[in-house]
Amino acid sequence: METQSFYLLNKVQDDLRAGPAHISLMAAILKLKEERGDAYSVCATGMELRTVARIGGKAVYYRVLKDLQRFGYIRYMPFHEHKRVGRIEIAGN
Repeated sequence: METQSFYLLNKVQDDLRAGPAHISLMAAILKLKEERGDAYSVCATGMELRTVARIGGKAVYYRVLKDLQRFGYIRYMPFHEHKRVGRIEIAGN
């Protein structure tokens, strides 16, 4: 049986708008969510997500994050203070 995380990752992978960076970032978000045991969201820093997703630049990270939100896979709620965690809610939850 396919878990919610695998279903969502497969959905992003099949989306023609999504490239390798989108798939990588979505996998990183889902990985951290599973590791932390939260069913609906993940709180993480951009550096943490970029490291797991292997995305080097901040500009690429924020563009891909914005795209995933625009595509309807996540909802990103930034914390506007340096080095504090933002919250990412997973779509469908």
